[in-house]
Amino acid sequence: MYYSIDEGTENERDQVRELLGPLGKISGTVEDKIITAWTSAWKSSPYEALADAPYSNHAPEIRLMDHVRDVNHFGIRFAQDAQKHWNCDYDAEELACILALHDVDKPLMFTRRGNQVEKSEISKNIQHGVLGAMILTELGLSQRVINTVATHAVNSPFHGENFYAFVLNYADMFASDYALMQEGHVPYYQK
Repeated sequence: MYYSIDEGTENERDQVRELLGPLGKISGTVEDKIITAWTSAWKSSPYEALADAPYSNHAPEIRLMDHVRDVNHFGIRFAQDAQKHWNCDYDAEELACILALHDVDKPLMFTRRGNQVEKSEISKNIQHGVLGAMILTELGLSQRVINTVATHAVNSPFHGENFYAFVLNYADMFASDYALMQEGHVPYYQK
């Protein structure tokens, strides 16, 4: 098995909450599932601290949880602006959940070897997003959250066709391009 569900200690859960930062409009029950998902991925990963998990092998100095906070921030802003300017209707809790969980499997997808970040053995067997969706399914999150996380990766064979998937894509790519540029790499936008 690639992971195990692990609620962690209260101290570990507090660390996850702090790293995630403000989540937006999320109920206590859904927040507990988000924290458990991240704790499970972290405790199943090679990282002693979740803060040590890298965003990507393409930007090894960028911390995963910094990227997730950026995606949360911009995704919520994009959705609010779309609602204001285009009258787009959406469930704020479901969107916040998707944004917070989109990269939940990344602690399992990369390993550090000195200053290098490499794809893990797990990432050679299962696509990013799909593993996250497996964790979220086990925790009983909504089908929209599961489907959007499963299909959000750039290399996914298909992508969601709803407002939530669009918002996640643009927030994720915006934050990803910034991370790549911070490390002197060509952003996805220019590839």
